[in-house]
Amino acid sequence: MTEFLPKSNFLYELKVLVPGYTEISASSKLPSRVSQVNIITENSILNQQQVFQVKFNIQDKNSGYYVWNWINTNKNNPLDSSILHDAAKFVKATSRYGNFDSATNFEANFGSKTNEEEFKKSLVLTNDQINDGDISNSEINQKYYLRIMSLSEEMFSFYISMDKYSKNSNQVSSISYLPNLYSNINNGLGLFGGYSQRFIEVSK
Repeated sequence: MTEFLPKSNFLYELKVLVPGYTEISASSKLPSRVSQVNIITENSILNQQQVFQVKFNIQDKNSGYYVWNWINTNKNNPLDSSILHDAAKFVKATSRYGNFDSATNFEANFGSKTNEEEFKKSLVLTNDQINDGDISNSEINQKYYLRIMSLSEEMFSFYISMDKYSKNSNQVSSISYLPNLYSNINNGLGLFGGYSQRFIEVSK
């Protein structure tokens, strides 16, 4: 049995053919993971509280769509267990942190850049966020990572719609509706997209 390893920047297509039904199809590219990233960390005071700031700059020349978040691991919670496959949990996990330069105007942890443009962002973490709310996580063998995910344009559009959906889920009334979730399935609903990710260890 030969293992299939998807290649970056290739166009992948999905087709579902069922006799008597309209063809279902979708397509998307698998983006390359980021390669050139500079990281600067420092302890700061924000709103009279000590925080840990992680500044990073993606210097890749190609355009891209990104989502990033903080990961902590130890012997009981290895890096592989930090991969979130559930879309709702993924959105919740990556929307807990604000951008340091816009503390009064929360900025979610996703964005895009064009060719040649640098991409400068930051995470601001409290002690609870650094250890994910678990004091026991500050043990020996604890490691910290900045995870940067490169998303296909379709997956990025889905993520944005999922973020809007989550933020408005408690505001539904007889005169308002939840935002529609993005779908790129022709003659169907759902997402066909790809992502690549890179974990960069951060010293605290």
